[in-house]
Amino acid sequence: MMQCPVCHSTASRDSVWRDSLPTMQNYVHRTYESSMAAFRGEFRLAVCQSCGFAWNRTFDRKKILYDENYDNAVPSTVMGMYYQEISEYLNEKYNLHGGLIVDIGCGNGEFLRALCDVQPDCRGLGIDPALDHSKEELDGRLALVRSEFSSDLLMEQPTLVVCRHVLEHIPEPVAFLRCINNALTAYGSCHCFFEVPDLSWIVENRAFWDFCYEHCNYFTSGSLSETLRRAGFEPRATRLGFGSQYRWMEARSEQVKALPWGPAGEHGLVDQVLRYADDESVDIAAIRDQIKQAKTEGQEIAIWGMATKGVIFSLLIDPDATLIDFCIDMNPNKQGCFVPIAGHSIEAPEVLLKASKEKLIIIVMNENYGEEIFRKCREMGLDPILVNANGTPI
Repeated sequence: MMQCPVCHSTASRDSVWRDSLPTMQNYVHRTYESSMAAFRGEFRLAVCQSCGFAWNRTFDRKKILYDENYDNAVPSTVMGMYYQEISEYLNEKYNLHGGLIVDIGCGNGEFLRALCDVQPDCRGLGIDPALDHSKEELDGRLALVRSEFSSDLLMEQPTLVVCRHVLEHIPEPVAFLRCINNALTAYGSCHCFFEVPDLSWIVENRAFWDFCYEHCNYFTSGSLSETLRRAGFEPRATRLGFGSQYRWMEARSEQVKALPWGPAGEHGLVDQVLRYADDESVDIAAIRDQIKQAKTEGQEIAIWGMATKGVIFSLLIDPDATLIDFCIDMNPNKQGCFVPIAGHSIEAPEVLLKASKEKLIIIVMNENYGEEIFRKCREMGLDPILVNANGTPI
């Protein structure tokens, strides 16, 4: 019997299924042999018919290892501008002047640095177990701590707590959030900002490349609100960001008993996910056939963006590494490395100078970066055909 990790209902349905995925698509494999030996896991997406929460019911946390070889950084002016947008919004709304910002799951600290740049007299505390090591920056204004979150790390009331792209990785999200809420309410109520990938966007855009083992949870506005409320937070506002791919939710930690909403009534979403799952194999086959046709016409195929989207796309479309000629990423730490399981080589953009200038198709895994990719190609003297992951020209 499947029990929803959020509302504990047993009324759920299976939908998207993968028999084998790399358990960590953003783990850096520096040799082909390492990529072939990558941990694998089954992905079986269950959707709760009561609250709309979706989760991988076959997820095994023991197959996840966040260490110095994990890298989901996106070195991009587009991402930098997005960080700037969020930082300016948060600074204006929450008056970060002189306050402490705590970033739980801070990654390499890039977003926290953006916040500290927008408000030069604030202080930042970033917490993440995947950091290389603990360190201080900005003359002591910014501290990055290699650790799981613990209440012991909080020594004063934060002005703002940020938790971006973390909840989708946590198999028990309510318990994780309750730990944070309990730590914060020791200092009184606190403003919080959460961001996760939006399940509705994935399904509506038929983005099969956005379902991955590493993300054990998939949220909508309703299910994210329900999750936060059950952990004691009071959701205040929500909106979409980054081309509607991400869901923002602002909330406050509260010193009150956590009360659920009860059934969220997201039956329409459940039906939508189930219809998507029924048609997904047809979508994947159609894209594979498009690429095969392009290859028969002498065209060369490149994928640009070898983070989650590119890794999963290349694995599902070309598991034998026979169709895709180039896998491109701007992250220097990934260049010269390999895609888990499929073994595609990840290269710097300059490798495309070896491609046919007249017959190069670049699949842009995230359209938000389309203009940036176009400019980089022009700088290299290339004029490729750019298409999105569904094969539509950009």
